Amino acid sequence: MLANRFAILTFALLCAGCGRVGFVTSTDATDHGDGDSDSHLHTAGGWSIAQLVDLGAGFSYVQQDFMDGQGAEVRDNAPSYVAALYLPFTAELAVIAGRSVIEVPADGHLTNHDYRPTTPDGDGPDAPGRMTYADFKNGDAALWLGSSSKDGGDGLYRIASDWTMQGIHVVNNVTLNNVYALVFDAGGSFDAQQAPSLYFATEQKLERQTAAATTQVNTALPLSVDDLAVVGNALYFTAEVQTEVELDRLGPGTSYLQNQLSSATSADLTLAEGPADAGLFAIRNDAALVTVDPASGTFTQVAWSDDPAWVWRAACVPRAPHRLAGRVIVIESNRVLDRDRLLVITPP
Repeated sequence: MLANRFAILTFALLCAGCGRVGFVTSTDATDHGDGDSDSHLHTAGGWSIAQLVDLGAGFSYVQQDFMDGQGAEVRDNAPSYVAALYLPFTAELAVIAGRSVIEVPADGHLTNHDYRPTTPDGDGPDAPGRMTYADFKNGDAALWLGSSSKDGGDGLYRIASDWTMQGIHVVNNVTLNNVYALVFDAGGSFDAQQAPSLYFATEQKLERQTAAATTQVNTALPLSVDDLAVVGNALYFTAEVQTEVELDRLGPGTSYLQNQLSSATSADLTLAEGPADAGLFAIRNDAALVTVDPASGTFTQVAWSDDPAWVWRAACVPRAPHRLAGRVIVIESNRVLDRDRLLVITPP
C-alpha cells in the first residue's frame, strides 16, 4: 500500500441532470482554510481523499448535551453518523449530531433539525444511533432513524422530506423498545422478499419493515448489535463482544444461519451506510476506512489517519443516481481543534 495525498474531485463529475449546485471542496488534500495541514490523511494507491464540507456551521459542540438516568449517562453531540439522501429530499447528506440531524445540501448551507424529547425516556429520540433512506415505492420515501435510551421510550422514527418526525415504537417482550442498527434492502434480496425492505435490530430481534407491515424475522441476534448491511442475499452485522467488535453474517437466504467472519480483532468497527453494490466498507478502530470481503470478512485498508487527534466516526456510500455514487463519505472529528467535517474518499 502506498501512503499518498491526492489531488481530487473538481466536481465536474456532478450529475448534470439533478439540477443542484456542487459541493465546495478544496483542490487537494490540504485544508487551506486555516493553515492546518492534512498530512495525517493517507490512502492506498489509486485512491484519493479530501475535505467535502466543514460541519462547523451546522452545530456547536456541547460536551454534556444530554444526561440520561439522572446523570448516570452523559452524552455529547459530536457528529456520529452520516447517511445519503435522495428525492424527495433536496439535500444530499444527513448527519446525526446528538439528538439533532444536520441537513447537508450540495451548496454547503447546513440546517440543524432538533428532535430532542421534552423529557428523557419519553417520546422522542434520546440517543439516535443509525439512520438510512428508504423508499418503499408507494410514495413513502423517508429517512429512518433508530434510537435507544437507558430505560425506554425510544424506537424507530420516520423523518419526512420536510424534516418532520413520526415515531414508530417497536416494543418487545422485555418492555424495552430500543432500536439501533438498521439497513435498507432496496431490492429485497435478503430472505427472498423481492420487495423494498428495511431491517432493524431491537434487543435480540431482527425486524422487517415494508410498505405493508412490520414483521419479526429472527430472534437470536446478540444483545449488542451496532450495524447491519446487506450484500446480495446475506445480511451482515457487527456485535460488541467484551472488549472487541466482531463481524457476523446471517444467511444467505432464509436460513438465518449465523457465522462469525472477522478473524482480525477490532476495538471498534462501524459498517458504512449505503448499498453493497459498491462493496462492503467499514470504519475500523476510529482511524481507517477498510473494504470487507463478504466471504471471509478480511479487511483491506484503503484510507486512514495517522494522527490520533483526528477520529473517523462513520461512513456512507451513496448509490446511483446520487452525485457521489460509489464514493465514500467519512465523518472526521478533532476535539482538540474543535473541528468536525466530512471527507470524500474516491476509489481508483
